[in-house]
Amino acid sequence: MSQPFRQADLTYVVEARACPAHDVRDSHAKRQEPHMTLPQLTALIALVATPALAEPAVITDEDAFRGFAVDRPMGFGIGDQVIHGDGSVTGEVYGPGRFTGSWEWRDGFYCRVLDMGGNEIPEDCMVVQKVDDKTMRMVRERGQGRVYEFIFK
Repeated sequence: MSQPFRQADLTYVVEARACPAHDVRDSHAKRQEPHMTLPQLTALIALVATPALAEPAVITDEDAFRGFAVDRPMGFGIGDQVIHGDGSVTGEVYGPGRFTGSWEWRDGFYCRVLDMGGNEIPEDCMVVQKVDDKTMRMVRERGQGRVYEFIFK
């Protein structure tokens, strides 16, 4: 049978087991102690969990987008690209080859049309998120589609 007790605002569970040497209900019963203190545990959670829980900042302003992403070479797992300040996009997808295109900022979205070897890839407007200074995330179909993460080189 387990009995909860409180110590320093932490709840511990003591397992009562039959022991021939003493009665487990007495004050000398062994209890499970935590392996780290509450401040240590709090610090660990803050260090480990905060970056994973932090939501990327959505970029809704063209000037902010230009300052963050324009004219910066970036990789995206299956290729690389540069979004140029003159409204063009250039890059390469490994395998299919090089692509070119154009982009504009419209209604808080990055909208682009691409041409890959004569095949036009229709316009797609994307939500842009700043993950950190070296990482950008784009969510296709106005935030409802596939997610792509870009690492600035």
